[in-house]
Amino acid sequence: MSPAAVLAILLAAPAAALSPFVEQLRKAEARSVSDPERVEYATRALRAWLPSDGRPLLAHAHYARAEGEAALFDDASAEEDLTKALEIDARNERARLMRSRARASLGRGVEAERDAAEYLEANPRDGDGWLALGDARLAQGKAARKRARSAYAKAAVLLGSEDPRPSLGDGRTQMAARRYEAALAAFSTAAEHPKKRRAEILNWRARAYSALGNWRAAREDLSVALPDLERTLDDRRRVGAVKRGLDAARRTLADAYFR
Repeated sequence: MSPAAVLAILLAAPAAALSPFVEQLRKAEARSVSDPERVEYATRALRAWLPSDGRPLLAHAHYARAEGEAALFDDASAEEDLTKALEIDARNERARLMRSRARASLGRGVEAERDAAEYLEANPRDGDGWLALGDARLAQGKAARKRARSAYAKAAVLLGSEDPRPSLGDGRTQMAARRYEAALAAFSTAAEHPKKRRAEILNWRARAYSALGNWRAAREDLSVALPDLERTLDDRRRVGAVKRGLDAARRTLADAYFR
């Protein structure tokens, strides 16, 4: 029986029949990945785990906590939990994909690329896998930028024109290479889908505008992006990447107003 099947049975059991570990894990599973309580209950579950609860569920508890940590942009903690989950269950492909993303965010591009490549061996037509590969290569710096763009291009083919993430990745690659006109074009393509990651896209496009000296356009984008970033920070209590992005946007906006 797979760990997922075991988990489904245990989570459906009456509360009186649950071990303390499974009771807390069930509470964690009842929370969305963006709810900080998911991390709290998964942590309680891990503290309560006993060998009688089984290692498959231990792996799942680490994975469940990592999902919450990743949603809160705590990449270091997520990477640690995902590694523990994969040590127990190496077949968890989603954990490998998530670890690739976490490692890329931490600047560990070579390790992130290894995870993404292993994921793509089993899922060659998964656009998210190609996005992760692009992010992993981008994290490696100048030497891997061309390979990052090729991965984002593959993701664009698989995900379709409605998904802005490949264009966003391509724009970030162009920004790293200081090709600001090309970056602006890529971010503008991504911005054609304003309901998806709007604040992040506009924040990046404002950076491209500011690099080109178009401070008025940078102000216009940031005037839209900043409220969204502030709401995200307030609503979800995220303290990592969103806060860093918000601070960067404020600095760019301040520069723009003084031009």
